[in-house]
Amino acid sequence: MHLKGLDLNLLVVLDALLAEKNTTRAGERLFLSQSATSGALGRLREFFDDPLLVRSGQKMVPTSLAESLVEPVRQLLMQSDAIINYRAFFSPQNSTRIFRLNVGDEVATVLMTKVLNRVRQEAPGVSVEIHSYTGSGRAEMARNLSEYVEEGHLDFLVAPPCYISSHHPSEELFQDRVVCVAWSGNKSIQKTISLEQFLFHGHVVTRFGPHRPEQTSAEDQGMENLLQEAGYERKIAVVVPSFTLKASFVIGTDLVATMQESLAKFYSKYLPLKTLPLPIQVPPFGMHLQWHRTLQNDEGSRWFRNILKETANEVFPLTAKKQVEAKSPEGAGKNSPAPQPPANVDRIEHGAVEVHASNLRFRQRGGAQLQS
Repeated sequence: MHLKGLDLNLLVVLDALLAEKNTTRAGERLFLSQSATSGALGRLREFFDDPLLVRSGQKMVPTSLAESLVEPVRQLLMQSDAIINYRAFFSPQNSTRIFRLNVGDEVATVLMTKVLNRVRQEAPGVSVEIHSYTGSGRAEMARNLSEYVEEGHLDFLVAPPCYISSHHPSEELFQDRVVCVAWSGNKSIQKTISLEQFLFHGHVVTRFGPHRPEQTSAEDQGMENLLQEAGYERKIAVVVPSFTLKASFVIGTDLVATMQESLAKFYSKYLPLKTLPLPIQVPPFGMHLQWHRTLQNDEGSRWFRNILKETANEVFPLTAKKQVEAKSPEGAGKNSPAPQPPANVDRIEHGAVEVHASNLRFRQRGGAQLQS
């Protein structure tokens, strides 16, 4: 397609150039040679009468005009892609579509294994790509995930609310609890674990990347915040790069770990583990599902979202219970009161809870209320 002399395919190259700021990487992204990419850049410069990218030291930097084109070019390509792939009727049985998701390894283990079983039954020609992007810290990870959704590299993002962009549709996918796990052969811990035992035993925690403290998982960081503000400190004995490794590293030791209840139940079927309630009260946390706004009315996207939500209801009892309560006569109706947080809790977010000072000697932000 030519728009006033501009080949629309050149905008695909421009989008890659503005993202990579390097002709070689942009070409690799589009499976083009460097010479072909440089040639396309030359045609773009001629059309816009602007250099677009100029060399500054060892790197290329965008001009003012190029920076102003980033968002409209990206939106045009996303809308064009939505139009090209639009089908008034989506047929799972005949589709060969690829769905790309970013999920944590714990969600991939507990939820996606069941989702894929259903996808294979309903849509044998559909492919699913599961990614797990991280960053050098939570702030960078949030930026990266937001960009991947914005640029259309992901069809779906499953993440805590702190990683969800306000520019695209989203909804809570499921709720889960945090529990403690220990080796079933650990004789010092029986059916419950006291706060003293919880602090005495070494912990296995998750950190991403080169294991810097700022890369501690939101789940473990919330626990750290809670204990530290209450004047306690747990012993970090082992640091692992994923949630799923926690269970393996407590086996045969006196170590303990905290993890999602659904993940603990999953591994308890295959590993010698005991699942214990925490010695602290931690409200359930939510994980959200996000998709690009151009996919809001896409029938294929709706189909996959429904599979995710229906499977989540089966895997996470808290989610199903919440929906049943919402549909009950007491909870139905436009004038129904808004859901209330658990007792003694002012506000709940992922890893951020504030407890009423009247019930404690301190105000807690970061996890929960210590049991007295």
